[in-house]
Amino acid sequence: MRFLQHERLLGQAFRCPGVEPVLLMWGVPVPNNSTEGWALREKIIAISNDLRERPTHRTEPDVVLNFGEGGIVIVEAKLLSPNDFKKEDYSGWPKYLNDATFRDPNCARAIGCYQLVRNWRIGSDLAGERPFTLVNLGLEFTCDETRELARLWLSFRTSTRRRFVVRYWNTLLSVATIPTWLSAYARRRAIPLAK
Repeated sequence: MRFLQHERLLGQAFRCPGVEPVLLMWGVPVPNNSTEGWALREKIIAISNDLRERPTHRTEPDVVLNFGEGGIVIVEAKLLSPNDFKKEDYSGWPKYLNDATFRDPNCARAIGCYQLVRNWRIGSDLAGERPFTLVNLGLEFTCDETRELARLWLSFRTSTRRRFVVRYWNTLLSVATIPTWLSAYARRRAIPLAK
């Protein structure tokens, strides 16, 4: 993400060409002196407080991109680990599930993709009337994972302004000419940059 930001390609990578967003990574503005980034962080904390999250256990999306009137993008990035799952009886579900944000809250709970559900709720609240996209970014997803993500999409209250998409690292980076140092880094981390 930092490479794409440095190259001024975040907008293009997330289908908002010509606009470079405010970037938070794990809840911290990048760059750290971004006034807009700190204001965005405070909005997320306010939503977290409204949902009665504990300050030590807040939803902390991997990446938050604020495109202004173009909307909010939250990225749940997976590299070497799967999506986070919780059982249906997990006590945290009621904080996030509601009829305004989910077509089928019970289905979302049954699927168990807890982190994605949390991010969907936080992003929807953060975006307000603006567009919102939740991106599940990974190297690849198994057939079973793909089926579960499709079911999860059905449980979300999606629309032309509320989207849930699956993306792959190699397609995200396809907007850039990959420098040698990044290619070497990707090889060491076993990240395929092209199919």
